[in-house]
Amino acid sequence: SYAVTTYWYLFIIGTAGIVYAIRRYLSTPSGKRKFDALVLKFPVLGDVVNKIVLSRVLACMSTLLGSGVPMLKTLETAGAAANNEIVKDALLKAGREVAEGNATSQSLRSAGIFPPLVLQMVVSGEKTGELPAMLEYVCTLYDRETEAKVKSLTSIIEPIMIVFLGVIVGFIAISVIV
Repeated sequence: SYAVTTYWYLFIIGTAGIVYAIRRYLSTPSGKRKFDALVLKFPVLGDVVNKIVLSRVLACMSTLLGSGVPMLKTLETAGAAANNEIVKDALLKAGREVAEGNATSQSLRSAGIFPPLVLQMVVSGEKTGELPAMLEYVCTLYDRETEAKVKSLTSIIEPIMIVFLGVIVGFIAISVIV
């Protein structure tokens, strides 16, 4: 307590310095890339973030393809809309493969970020000529799934927070009594 009361300003400066350094690192291309990769690998949160990013990409692709935008431009624009460097790079790689003459489904499969459901729907959409509708359908599925998962997470986190706060309040009460 002596250090905190005497040198409180050093703790504030140290915290501000750490926050500044982290934000500075995350603003670099390699920092953003590593952070995006880390977020996608989180146990529970990563799945939710992955579905949100994929839903955003699929909605963008569906809208652009439905408007008549060529596939190369669609993949490039969807990558920019992803707001995730890993997904953006995968879509740009898929775009290069499409430019070389590969099928969109094959290019997305080799990108390695799309789940089997998306790949199957893209194959089906290519065969039937209804790719925008298929992408919109998968986007809707992911939106519903994400919403359900977020609701379940909040219902799990709520009791954990109550117990955590109870432990803190109990610790403070015992400290005051002792």
